[in-house]
Amino acid sequence: MYQSFSKMILSVILLFSLTLLVLMASGCMKKEELETSTGIEPPNPKIMLDGKNVPFLQGSYQWKGAIADAPQPLELAEHVKPVNASPSSLLKVEFDYKPDELKLTAWATDGKLNYSEPIDGYEAMLPAEKGRCIYTLSGVWKEGHGVYVFVIDIK
Repeated sequence: MYQSFSKMILSVILLFSLTLLVLMASGCMKKEELETSTGIEPPNPKIMLDGKNVPFLQGSYQWKGAIADAPQPLELAEHVKPVNASPSSLLKVEFDYKPDELKLTAWATDGKLNYSEPIDGYEAMLPAEKGRCIYTLSGVWKEGHGVYVFVIDIK
């Protein structure tokens, strides 16, 4: 009986030690590692124009095996409050967890593609021409990808 009690105590101590080791290791993870190991959706951007936040809606995404299908960007844009901007304003984008690739696409309200290009340095110059533009911001991470839709009126 003493031998089985000793084995039980030893098992409990071993289990406790392993649990403590796992908890200590997870406490040493970097912020980026924690963000990639949690969350069921891609991270949301902070989109700014002239120091003001630009409202957006999340479009379709694929993240860690989960897939969410949203309406097309032109349909989503109908539910986003447009932001006014001056011609050639500077658009800035921030992510707490930075994507490996980031692309900005501009659409005319009739659905015509104006341009689509990678964003270097998380900044992009808006066009000099006046009018409403529907933008999609597309990010790619090792966990998947996401699309964000916003609308800017250049006045």
